[in-house]
Amino acid sequence: DEVCEISENMIPTGEFIDVTDTVFDLRNGKVIADGIKEKHHQFDITRAYDHPFVLNRVGVRGEPEIVLYSEYSGIEMEVCTTERVAVIYTGNYLDDVPAFDSGYNKISKKEKNDRYLGVAIETQDFPNGINERKFKVKLLEKDKEYIQKTIFKFNVR
Repeated sequence: DEVCEISENMIPTGEFIDVTDTVFDLRNGKVIADGIKEKHHQFDITRAYDHPFVLNRVGVRGEPEIVLYSEYSGIEMEVCTTERVAVIYTGNYLDDVPAFDSGYNKISKKEKNDRYLGVAIETQDFPNGINERKFKVKLLEKDKEYIQKTIFKFNVR
């Protein structure tokens, strides 16, 4: 229901943005490319998605918190995690990274813009949480164990 606001320095500010009726409202499914084309003042900073999404269901049992699906390939990825946040990043700064087609042939710059050719899902606790009291991040003490679990499950529809 919320995403972390990003500062001009690309760091979470400690404030939350309600995703309702915004480019960040992915709760009922959305074509990522369509979202990137929409306007939002946060995209003036990040170019597109590069935001920590607050997860509502934390745990690795039951329904996945995140589902990505490609109509092109038919591949679906489900993500379940014990972490409280998933940063969704859409390759906003990959302008000079070469792109390849499904046959692993390099695509020329004239054929395709390399930016936005992938999506990263980074499960974690709140970025910059150490500096923001609202995030209530627990510090890992010396010689203490930290256990988290993230499951990425792939299917073909």
